[in-house]
Amino acid sequence: MTTLYHGSEGICTPHRGLCLATTPRDARDFALDHGLVTMVGLDWTGLVVREERAYDPGEDVSPGDDPDELDALGEAGVDVITFDDQDVGGSPIRAYRLVSERAVAAIVTLVEIEECDDDDDADDDDDGFDGAPDGWKATTPNMADWH
Repeated sequence: MTTLYHGSEGICTPHRGLCLATTPRDARDFALDHGLVTMVGLDWTGLVVREERAYDPGEDVSPGDDPDELDALGEAGVDVITFDDQDVGGSPIRAYRLVSERAVAAIVTLVEIEECDDDDDADDDDDGFDGAPDGWKATTPNMADWH
């Protein structure tokens, strides 16, 4: 299993096209000021992963943004694509996009997290989940079985 992160302005609902970052801070940048960061654990067993072209900042287009492209990738048997992306400040990051329903079904962890303040104790959670990365704490139980 690999843990990746999704940043959004609302609750993360697993779906084809879901884009994931490799660090919670990168995901937080996409969540903007009042958004949510969700930790997404993915079981890669049997998934077909393909490297795609990099994000095009001039056109503001990432691989799989176009629904027709996403469908074509799925029809070609691809489950997940990975590509070089940029955060909102233009710094390079690595991104993953779920292409198939099989990739969506491979989500085994889905937990909202937030960065800890100096006063927060990351281990003082009553959410029943202990897998948040250092400096972050879970704010929900594992919701993977809910999708």
